[in-house]
Amino acid sequence: MSACARSPVFCESCPTRLAGVFARLSQDRLRALDRCKADNLYHKGQLVFQEGTPALGVHCVYEGQLKLYKSGAHGRPQIIGLANPGSMVGHRAVLTDKAHTFTAESLGEARVCFVNRSTFRSLVANNPSIADSLLKKLAQDLDEAEDRLIDVVEQPVPVRLARLLMSLKEGYGRSTPQGLRISISLTREEMAEMIGTTQETTIRLLSQFRKKGLIRLDDKSITLLDIPRLTQIVNVPT
Repeated sequence: MSACARSPVFCESCPTRLAGVFARLSQDRLRALDRCKADNLYHKGQLVFQEGTPALGVHCVYEGQLKLYKSGAHGRPQIIGLANPGSMVGHRAVLTDKAHTFTAESLGEARVCFVNRSTFRSLVANNPSIADSLLKKLAQDLDEAEDRLIDVVEQPVPVRLARLLMSLKEGYGRSTPQGLRISISLTREEMAEMIGTTQETTIRLLSQFRKKGLIRLDDKSITLLDIPRLTQIVNVPT
């Protein structure tokens, strides 16, 4: 691997490494990877990479969140997922020698490590543990994509919104005296993009959920007040 400036973020001490594809790399290889990666800071709205551009390498989220979206009909974006600390993005394009099929944009302040394509492909070729982890990740990505497709095709919008709120609580829920506060700065438009509907419909449904005592709405957060009833909405037969 070619030498480059050492990043202040060290792979060996990364708190999310054990959940990622580099979990079983040896100490020596982790230190070599440190010498060959970049540590970048992104502000809200900055693009990490854009749909249709060449894949120069892979990106690992250290802090913050990225929203991942594709261009839909009439250029309207469709959010296909969120990348949290420990997530890797850009790997599919690197492995298939294709351009990026979606855009990754920072939701706020985010620190993202970058490993160029030649270094990453060398790591995959020489470390069966990484190849095995990547296969599992690709299979998981496919499962999640199939679930999203079924949701959009078969589930009513209120069910999709309730499911989104319940999924966000897993990674972003914080207990408060009032309920479980979702601590991620998603706009109503971004929530609409994630469930395949309009911003107006999302605002109306959130207001209905509030009136029913299911959630509390603040300027920059949503608090889940009645998780059992939200779970019932998610599990309602279609």
